[in-house]
Amino acid sequence: MLKDTFAELGLSESCYRVYATLLEYGPSSAKQISERLELNRPSTYDYLKALTNKGLVMERFEDAKNLFQVDDPKQVTRLLDERIEQLAVQRKQVALEIPALMKHADSVDPTFKFYTGKEGVRQALNQIVYSGETDSIAMWSIEDVVNLLGGPEMVDIVKKRVQNKVYVRGIWSYTDNLEDMNRKFNPTVAEESLREVRMAPKEMQNLSMGYWLAGNTVAFVSSKREAFGFVLRSRDFADFLRSQFEMVWQASTLIVKD
Repeated sequence: MLKDTFAELGLSESCYRVYATLLEYGPSSAKQISERLELNRPSTYDYLKALTNKGLVMERFEDAKNLFQVDDPKQVTRLLDERIEQLAVQRKQVALEIPALMKHADSVDPTFKFYTGKEGVRQALNQIVYSGETDSIAMWSIEDVVNLLGGPEMVDIVKKRVQNKVYVRGIWSYTDNLEDMNRKFNPTVAEESLREVRMAPKEMQNLSMGYWLAGNTVAFVSSKREAFGFVLRSRDFADFLRSQFEMVWQASTLIVKD
């Protein structure tokens, strides 16, 4: 665990080894450390300097020798706190830049990603969950989606959607098994599930493909038989799907809104 922490702090595995040996053996000279770890002397000094600069190791002079020892181990916690604060600042800066990045992305050529298998389909849907958009639309056969991914996986996607505050208007193809599908697909995950779901007209009972759209990104999902998905980012295509969706939406029957 400490080795992973050092990596997060930008310190090499060798720095961790030097730190660990000082924890184990106490104050040591650079020569003792290099021999103990089978490192050359110049490299050992480089690792000690990196640790000293971080405040993790201190140097003292004793009996005509320079000795190195671990400083207060709480310094590791301090460095992690500083790193967390830095990441929080960076996150805010990136959030401010996202609109400009999205505007640029909208101006480039359409992009296409293809995914296969159950895990691939889940990745495709996650493109919508983490799109940064707060409004989405979906139209699919709920039975096919649940059968393809499984109940627990769909529950996880719903939870992440709610956590990311992605509202969805969904159209499910006609099914006689509505109550069971609604329970499996949309369990109570929060006070509000951020959804409005309608059932499509009976003639739309067999949808071999379904989709979930947010912004200009649309994730398509196949049936369990073929098990694939793909993500297309295109403003024109997204607008085309929205116009079709609204027509079906008006002709569909309300199931739940919360």
